[in-house]
Amino acid sequence: MAASQELSSKITSARYAVAGAAHYAATGGIAEPGAVVQYQITQDQLDAYNGALQEVKDAVYYNTRMLFEDKHEEAMTNLSAAVDVFTVAAQEIAKVDAVAEVASTADTVEEQVAMQDFIATGDVELTQQEVVAYNDSLADIETHSQEAAAFLSAANNQFITDTGDKHAQDFNASTINATASFTATNDTLRLVWAVDQQISFHGFFSNDFKSSADVMGVGQSIYEGNTFQ
Repeated sequence: MAASQELSSKITSARYAVAGAAHYAATGGIAEPGAVVQYQITQDQLDAYNGALQEVKDAVYYNTRMLFEDKHEEAMTNLSAAVDVFTVAAQEIAKVDAVAEVASTADTVEEQVAMQDFIATGDVELTQQEVVAYNDSLADIETHSQEAAAFLSAANNQFITDTGDKHAQDFNASTINATASFTATNDTLRLVWAVDQQISFHGFFSNDFKSSADVMGVGQSIYEGNTFQ
């Protein structure tokens, strides 16, 4: 901000002039007229400085689009962490796969006895803790993936971002202090600055929802080594 830099420089010069005038006053040196008062702040400089301050107050440095982009990144970080938890949890209960494989070939009495021995001697029981960790990780993955996708779509929706910016201006509030949330069950995106300062967008992402078959299909394709552009 140029006005502040100009004033700051002038005040620094004034400090030097004050120190010099005081020094010479003690030793009989007379400061020439204007040597000190030339560093007074003029009305134009005062107006320019305060005007620049108001421009900064009125400026929008952090807007709704930036908020949604940040929330998208945050949700992706949370999603990655949830996937890591799932990976560990899935490994813990992979014993189910071993039992299923043995059971799939237990057709004869001998094979059924072998399966019985395998279950009796192997560590194949599931604990409540293992199941809870597995189930919770799946719930977290679904939630964070929904949030990440919705925030990304919102960031690229000009109507939503313009509406958010307009409400922030009307509320005289900074979006950097706002919170954003998304609920997939009712397709609701909410922006909240304060209890009495909030807006909601309902049904804006209906075309972005993917069916269970879509999710399963693309996931299976990824596992089979396919890539997507």
